[in-house]
Amino acid sequence: MRPIRFALRLITVLALLLVASVACKQGAGQVSAMETNSNHGRENESEAGLSAILFVNELSCPCTREQCRVAEGIVQTLKENFSNRVRFDKIDYELENEKAKPLLQKYEAIMIPVLVLLEGDRVLWKCEDFSDENAVRSRFKEIVLKGDDEK
Repeated sequence: MRPIRFALRLITVLALLLVASVACKQGAGQVSAMETNSNHGRENESEAGLSAILFVNELSCPCTREQCRVAEGIVQTLKENFSNRVRFDKIDYELENEKAKPLLQKYEAIMIPVLVLLEGDRVLWKCEDFSDENAVRSRFKEIVLKGDDEK
């Protein structure tokens, strides 16, 4: 009887440690997301009338993660070229689900990764296909510069 009781206690302790470890990791992810969001708040104070939100999912299957990395690389290039005209933001679907889900529904975005280019709340363009970097960059540039011409 004693070995069984000992084994049950040991299993209980290990299970509690596992739960505490998972909760700690999730809490750290939330702190990281809050720090990221506070940085985005400062970016939102800029005078840019256009904004671009990239939705990614770093905790999904390997093929989606790879597509997200490709999209992040393209958006980083766009950010380097257009940060004076466009406010950029990135939202991870898994880590910031409460924020991401209603926005994806609002912008009628189905796929991840997706880049949504906005003027205020109005969607100017959604990009769900990042297979041709030049096409993405030229379409983004066309829309941003068109907005400058109209002002």
